[in-house]
Amino acid sequence: MGELAHVALQTTIRPPRAVILFRGDANWHEWARLALMAASHTWAGAGHLLVPYDADGNVSDRMLPAVESFDPDHVLLLTPTRREWDRIAPGSLLAAGPDGQQLTPEQVTSVLTGFDGQQPHEDLAGVRAQERLANWCSPFWRLLQGADGHEARHQHRSTICADGRSGVVPVPASLVTKSMVTPEWASACVAVPRHWKSDAALVLGGLWGVREVDDDFAELDSRTMLRDVLRAPEVRVVDPALSAGLPLASAVSLFDVMDRDVTVLEMSHLGHKGAVVVGDSVEDFALAQACRVMQGFGLWLPTSLLEDEEAFLGAVVPMIQDCHSPYQIEEQLPRYATTSLDDAVVDEYLRRIDEIVTGPYPDAAPGNHVARTSLPKFSGGRRTRGFPNDFNVPSIGAVEADGHGTLTMTTPYVLPTPSVGGYFGTPVPAWIVDVAFDDATAPAGRPIGPDALAVPARTGRELVRSSRGGTSVVAASFGMFTGGNVLQNRLARPRLISPGMRAWTGAMAAERQLQVRTSPAGAKAELVARRLGGRDFLIDLLSGPMHPALVLFADDGESRNQRQKRLEVMTAEERALQPRWLDGVPYPSAEAMRHAAGHVSVTQVVELLDRLTHADLVRRGLITSCDDCQRGSFVAVDRLGRVYECPRCGAENLLASARWRSGAEPTWYFDLNTAFRQLLSEHGDVPLLAAHQLRTTARRYADVGELEFLRDGGPIAEIDLVAHVDGSVVVVEAKASADLGEQKSGTTAQKSAAKIADVARTVRADRVVLATTQESWKERDIPLLESALRQRFHPYPAPSVEVLVGLAPVRVALPRLHEPRPIRGRGRRQVRSYRSAGS
Repeated sequence: MGELAHVALQTTIRPPRAVILFRGDANWHEWARLALMAASHTWAGAGHLLVPYDADGNVSDRMLPAVESFDPDHVLLLTPTRREWDRIAPGSLLAAGPDGQQLTPEQVTSVLTGFDGQQPHEDLAGVRAQERLANWCSPFWRLLQGADGHEARHQHRSTICADGRSGVVPVPASLVTKSMVTPEWASACVAVPRHWKSDAALVLGGLWGVREVDDDFAELDSRTMLRDVLRAPEVRVVDPALSAGLPLASAVSLFDVMDRDVTVLEMSHLGHKGAVVVGDSVEDFALAQACRVMQGFGLWLPTSLLEDEEAFLGAVVPMIQDCHSPYQIEEQLPRYATTSLDDAVVDEYLRRIDEIVTGPYPDAAPGNHVARTSLPKFSGGRRTRGFPNDFNVPSIGAVEADGHGTLTMTTPYVLPTPSVGGYFGTPVPAWIVDVAFDDATAPAGRPIGPDALAVPARTGRELVRSSRGGTSVVAASFGMFTGGNVLQNRLARPRLISPGMRAWTGAMAAERQLQVRTSPAGAKAELVARRLGGRDFLIDLLSGPMHPALVLFADDGESRNQRQKRLEVMTAEERALQPRWLDGVPYPSAEAMRHAAGHVSVTQVVELLDRLTHADLVRRGLITSCDDCQRGSFVAVDRLGRVYECPRCGAENLLASARWRSGAEPTWYFDLNTAFRQLLSEHGDVPLLAAHQLRTTARRYADVGELEFLRDGGPIAEIDLVAHVDGSVVVVEAKASADLGEQKSGTTAQKSAAKIADVARTVRADRVVLATTQESWKERDIPLLESALRQRFHPYPAPSVEVLVGLAPVRVALPRLHEPRPIRGRGRRQVRSYRSAGS
């Protein structure tokens, strides 16, 4: 049993977040309109992210960072009915009947107007896109038992219809329900009628929502539709067509209505105020929507609005004036970008806008003008919808700590309830609870199995996932409870787990049917760390000024003849400061250690030796010769007496000056623990020096070292370090040789690069670091590793590659003829980055 403790928790209650996938083909305007209508009829639908996919099921590499930062609970595929599909893309659905025969127009009409026409049509390209996004993010999954009796992982929620209905997997707490907009509280609001086709209608639909209307209201012109779209509801002037003919006290949008009980919460610091995205592509539209959802502001400007003079002056310019002030702080202004138009074309459009918006203000700073920029980074800020009084609420939980960073709740956790609402038309709790452990060490938001996040309950698994907010839990219980039960009995009660880095890495490997174990080098490091009191203490010890003194205990690879030649050129004083070697094992004295470490005091050496003695990692003793076998041996102090036994032959010797070949008092020598000595001799200190460099500038750091990855029990790869650095996953390959290819082992650089890339993909690394004590890494290894990473990560973005050199602390240089283990100055980082979709 582990150590019992109490840890601080923070909980946030919020509605579900969803990605809605829609087709990005030539008819994308219609598909986007359907996706907006689906979002408009769900709780907090304005906070859902719309993501297009192409005919091959690929998602743009510009959208992937947005999806990752958005951190969806569900990845939903828009599934229009067959009738809707045929209306948008006539003839693309029903070309042949079940027997393969061509259908006549009359037969197609009969099928579409009948029962089959109301059935949803699932696009195979969309299914591929959904699978790719779900595997990259960490949505809710359920383990369902198949016909063969084995459990398989399935998405908790997978499709959504144009009217907001979703329910492929039957669960009590639906993400959406039909007819949630009830007359009592949502009858009078503004939204865009679905049958309006213009770009202006799509712009407005992305801001206010889209809905079906019974009356065939004529579509408004762009200027009338958009003239004060960004203004507050109470001062908006809207046409009755936008409110379905109902009188309005305040022009509240359908999206605002669907935000019932919740508000927009700032999850992190935001820089720029979103973006204005210019262009006619589906990607331009989707990126503008992503900026609105995640950064508070996003406006799509198609060229149809920019080239229509009336719309330009009456709608575009007022919208820019509402969001862009010549005297705002530059960082608070929106960015202006495009993904589809030539820079010169965009620059001309923006120049015209700038003449009107900032032209009357000649003293406006250069950075306050309307001008083309790059798109904002979605990782730089994130908003979400939640209950304002239930955001980051502190609490305390009792846990069991296993000593490797994993914390397991000792009792089922009673989930909190919202201060208001939280049902939104459902009979069971519909909210999500994010639970964050203050002492969590593992990265968040990576797809790991539910068993790594919660102890399986006897009544069934709760729906949990790893999210950016910690561990997200569906509030509704999936166990058995009787009707009429009070609320607390209808809530999930998971025993949550905060995995340490070792457990997290194992869970990530299990997702790819791999196993993880500690390598022999890692076992040695763990033994030493355990005796020192923890891995942090070992890293501190080896990265400190006494590192060169500890290196004296290592076998540096010199042969006996090489060592003899080196000693011959030294003075007697210098030779006295060298370790004594017996059977290839060095035994340094305290003075030799002080000399090797440079300008350190005797007190520092004594403190080091005392600490190692307390940890049972070093033994003090004498090097004596035996009167019988005439060979030298190290005899530990606890085996010394007036008469002692020779460790080699067992003969008894008198402890007199003849035994240490000197008339003076003997010099104390020191013997390091075998595991620690081997760790240093095998350059096991290099990964720990790299860990020190990574954590030096990190606000939050945790790692696990020296792991082997196995498939079916056979090792396939080994890595020196997997680290969590301020939310990023970093994989480190640390070598003293500064080369991926070791000739003596027959390992080629290509094979080594492939194995590192395999590990990086398994743990979904953000960065790969090559670390060495030498001054540079072999240049030809970098492109090999970048290529391997692109191949392994395709179709997702590959991690960046960095080189960290000169790791070891400085020490005094000793005269040598042979330098088998170069030790340089403090670590310096050389960075080469590659970020790509890996196409």
